[in-house]
Formats: sequence, structure tokens, C-alpha cells
Amino acid sequence: MAIATLGMISTSVAAPFYFGMGTHVGQNKMNQSEAMSLYSMGGFNSMRDEAYWHRIEKEKDQLVFPTSLTDLDAVITRIRSAGGSPMIPLDYGNTFYDLGDLPTTDTGIEGFARYAKFVATHFKGRVPLYEVWNEWDIGLGSNRKPRTLRSVENYIRLLRPTMAAVRSVDPNAKLIAGVTANPNDKWVDEFISLGGLKGIDGFSVHPYVYSRPTQNRPEDANDWLAKLSAKLTAANQGRPMDIYVTEIGWPNHQDKTGWTENQTADFLLRFHLLVRAQPTIRGVWWYELRNSGKDPMEKEHNFGLVTKDLGVKPAFKALKVAVSLLSEGSKVSVSNPAKGVFKAQINTGQEQCTAYWAREGQVNYTIPARDLTGRLAWGVLPEEKAETQTVVTETPLITCRPGA
Repeated sequence: MAIATLGMISTSVAAPFYFGMGTHVGQNKMNQSEAMSLYSMGGFNSMRDEAYWHRIEKEKDQLVFPTSLTDLDAVITRIRSAGGSPMIPLDYGNTFYDLGDLPTTDTGIEGFARYAKFVATHFKGRVPLYEVWNEWDIGLGSNRKPRTLRSVENYIRLLRPTMAAVRSVDPNAKLIAGVTANPNDKWVDEFISLGGLKGIDGFSVHPYVYSRPTQNRPEDANDWLAKLSAKLTAANQGRPMDIYVTEIGWPNHQDKTGWTENQTADFLLRFHLLVRAQPTIRGVWWYELRNSGKDPMEKEHNFGLVTKDLGVKPAFKALKVAVSLLSEGSKVSVSNPAKGVFKAQINTGQEQCTAYWAREGQVNYTIPARDLTGRLAWGVLPEEKAETQTVVTETPLITCRPGA
């Protein structure tokens, strides 16, 4: 069990919450029309995309916004104009510095900060959220095989001037650090001990658990996030620190670490219900919007909310449900009414909703008759809508009734 005790876990208050996804328009894996169509269909309010350093500084000391990022530029403008909040991770290396590997020399760090300033200048007023690098803790962005792994201290040396550079041109931008791959307590602890929290606007993580043989459910990721939140609060002199889940997903490849499309949809809903009950979690950017390929055996091809051909998967529909129930203003609480059973209560301001699910397998549990009435938002109602023992499954049963 991710949470051993029964009773209330936590309760959220009304606060801005980001529903986003990784789009990869900046890698030209999706064009403006495709991205905006899906963004509008889903009702999202954020996206996470990239404007790589090597694309912007193609000649030494000459920074130019390239035509290859025209679609990204347009998507960001359209999302911001519609009230959304795009996010850009500032990354990766450039061949003019540190041989294209992770920048750790003074020259490389200066060059990266100059790139960050250029990007922030270009997107000022349109991009309110920046991350510094992406998964430094596992050497992502290294052009070596095996990847070069650099220290937490190296990351903080890069972080400080990068934040200063962005804030010099856009003081309103939020600078988010960490961006760790998987629950990585050792890296987080060292980041805290070296003073990494100083001056940052939030901490971002990618709490992937899908490939574990056990503890691979949304509840396990959420349990780690709760511990992380407590750790960051303690290190921040008792002040809660915002946490941004900028990647998470359960891929649908055909392998022992893959999950069915229906399981991913259920996990997406469960994860959002759980994290919305944690006030320090400020948003979730699902990885990713579109499958990056068509090989059914390849993990990296099968994270998408839609297929490579833009066919909508159940997870896309699940995220639409999450957006409709859990947006800003909604209040959410989660409890364990019985062993292995989770219950979420949601007040949207217009409806009172309940969700029941089992962490794993099936659990016999008596759901109150009232919670089996009203609008069915997700799942399947039992044949008898009476207060009787029913089977709670891994698929959330969500029903809603009018009322604030």
C-alpha cells in the first residue's frame, strides 16, 4: 500500500492548477494545427515544449530564433492569448561549448545563460514558466555514450546565472529547478543541502513509477510527492514550496513494463484526483500528447494521449474529465474508507462528486446509495443502485450531483 493508515489524506484549497502535456512542437514532431486542435479539444491550460540551445546558436555567439521554430512560436502565442500558460525547459548542450555535452565550464555556463536570456527576451509576456534543464540527474542531454553524469553542484552552478539571466529581462517569469527523472531522493537531498532551493520559484519532478515491478501505481507516485512536499517545506523554513509534475505517464507498449490504454486512462484520473488534494502540487504535464512512433514494442513510441495518427486514446478522454472536475476553484479531499479503497470528494462549485477506486485488483466495499446516483462521469455503475456491497475496481467510479 502506498498509504498504510486509513482516514483523511489531505484537502486542497482553491488555487491555480495547470493541466498540461508535452507537445514537442519545438522538435517538429507536431505542427501548429495539430497541437492547437488537440489543445482545444482537451480543455488544457498549459503545454510544455522546447526551444533547444543548439537550434538558436548555430554560429558561435550568434543567437537567432530559427524558422524551424515558427510553429512553436505561433502555438505559444495562441495559447497565451487564450489565457493559457506555456512552459519551456531551457536545455540542452551546444557543440560550441563543452564539446556539446552538459555545460559545466565557466564558458559553457556563460553561453547557456546567454541562450536563456535570449529565449526569455523572445518570449517575454508569453511564457510565464521556465525550467532549468531537463533530467540533469540522469545526464539527459549528454551527447556521450554512456551519458556523462554531472554533479548536483554542477547543476547549481548552471542554475544560478541562468535564473539571473532570465530575470534580468523578465522579472515576472517563474524559474523552476530540479526537473529530476523518477523519484530521486538522493539527488533531491543533496540539492537541498547545497542550498539549491535559494531563489527558485518551485521544484519540478518526473515521478515515473511505471517500470517498477511493484509500487508502480499512481498512489505510489503520489505518496512520494507527499513526502517530497514535507521535505521541501522543512528545508524552506516551514514555508510550503510549489511542486510541478512536469512529466509523468504510463506507456502502452507491449512489454512487461507496458500498460493497457484503459489502465493508463484510469491511472491518469487517479493521479490527478490524488495530487489535486495536495495544495503544494501546482500542475501536471502529462507525458506526452502524441505517440512519437508506431512500434508497439517500443516504450518511447507509446506514451501519448493520442496515437501517432492522432487517434484519441482513452487517456485523452480521462484527462478531459479531470479538467472538467478538478480545475481552479474545485476543492478535493481524498480518504481511505477501507483497506485498499480510495474515495475522493470533489466540490466543483456547481456539483458535488465522489470517486471510488481500488489501488489494485478488486475490493468488496459498500458504497453509500447516494454516491451511486446522479451523473456518471467515469466508470460503470453496479446493476443495483442500492446501498449494498459492490466490487470496487481499479477504474474510478465517479458520480456527480448538483450543488455547491
